[in-house]
Amino acid sequence: MPRPDTPLNQQLDSAVARYRAGDLAQAETLCAQALANSPDHARALHLAGMIAKQSGRIGEACDFLDRANQAEAHNPFILRDLAEAMRLAGQPEQALPLLEQAINRAPELPDLFSALGLTCEALGHLDAAIRAHSRVVELLPQHPGALNILGSVYRKAGKLTEAAQHFEAALALDPRMADALYNLGNIALETGQYVAAITAYSRYVEVDPGNVQAWNNLAAACLKNRAYARAIACFDTATRIQPNHPAAINLAITLTHLGRHEEAMAAF
Repeated sequence: MPRPDTPLNQQLDSAVARYRAGDLAQAETLCAQALANSPDHARALHLAGMIAKQSGRIGEACDFLDRANQAEAHNPFILRDLAEAMRLAGQPEQALPLLEQAINRAPELPDLFSALGLTCEALGHLDAAIRAHSRVVELLPQHPGALNILGSVYRKAGKLTEAAQHFEAALALDPRMADALYNLGNIALETGQYVAAITAYSRYVEVDPGNVQAWNNLAAACLKNRAYARAIACFDTATRIQPNHPAAINLAITLTHLGRHEEAMAAF
């Protein structure tokens, strides 16, 4: 049902437009004006909470969103955003029942299960987090980000085979997805699959050549595979990007082990 074309809704439409454009100051001004005229307006309170959250004022966001929830009970979007604010405020145990209420109201909304997964992770309930993120993948099977997140939770739970499978599935949908490439490289490095790690990290630095940690990890994989010249070149690239990164020490140590002492001293 469309909203009534009232001056208050017109003002809030403008506030939403400014919020989406990243103009938080103007959005907040318009929202405050709306709340001055109608302090219990659910939509205005909801938007005020989102602006506060985006601005890093998490406590204030919780207050606004709690008031919005009181003004319009059972709205799954308000419940979701209130739960997210509670999680960010370090209160995931209070976020959980809010998300359960929201899911009861809108069981096909992927965002709710994504928020539930993050909340379960914060509580250390990794099996529950896997179930929640798996539901997101069921609802959004062609979404590489959902697959990557699920893979990350599997990795956190120590289920590396399942994690790698989901990172690979994400990359099948988006071969240049940097996060999935980095995560796949990390698992390969941890499990001693050094050629696979080199492949993943090499693809990553093609996508994001300025990531110093990726160059450092690529160098580490090359070292493990005894590709010393390439390892040195990768450590050197990392130090050129960020001279105070530990890659500089790694470069010096590598050169020392190879007997290239003058170069090692320069690196040190």
